[in-house]
Amino acid sequence: LFDSKNRRFEIPSYQRAYSWEDKQINQFIEDLKNAENQYYLGHFLFEPKEENILYVIDGQQRLTTCIIFFSTLLKVLQKRKNDGETIEIDLEDIEDYYIKDLRKETQKFKTVRDDNNFFIDEIIERKTYHSQELDTRSKERIRKAKETFEKEFLKTSLYDLEKWCRLVEEATITHYIVKDKTQATQIFAFQNDRGKKLSNLEIIKAYF
Repeated sequence: LFDSKNRRFEIPSYQRAYSWEDKQINQFIEDLKNAENQYYLGHFLFEPKEENILYVIDGQQRLTTCIIFFSTLLKVLQKRKNDGETIEIDLEDIEDYYIKDLRKETQKFKTVRDDNNFFIDEIIERKTYHSQELDTRSKERIRKAKETFEKEFLKTSLYDLEKWCRLVEEATITHYIVKDKTQATQIFAFQNDRGKKLSNLEIIKAYF
């Protein structure tokens, strides 16, 4: 998905906000623990917005979680590096490909509009001081996902952390870029049988 440093992803305004909770995050971690040399991340559905920018029509919960995963992993690995441990992974590369373009300071992944400024502070910039209120459930879930990852990473060996990083980076995926919104709607309706089930309201919203 991130084979080009110029490629960026956005969650369109009609999509639901981040909805994964402890159950889904812990399953994500468990899947990494159980994976040997290969990891299947799932199917993604995109709609072109403009050059090098894709709207995420399906798979946004997994993709958002991956960005939170990489951001938190960078924080933990940087601390270990500062403490004198030898890190095999190029941390700047991880930042450049998945978090933000280091030359243009452009975030590689934008979540829904109401949460994006919070997402920048919490995940993209990894600020320790937070001036923004947790005024949406999705903001609470973003922070909780970050905290769950961090708690797990702090008790995990460096060998396993680097293995998990490679598993996600080299994960097998399938993806499809739709031709128009009609096609996107049809595929979207049949694609949401994993993760957290959509409510009837969210399905109707997606159709509109």
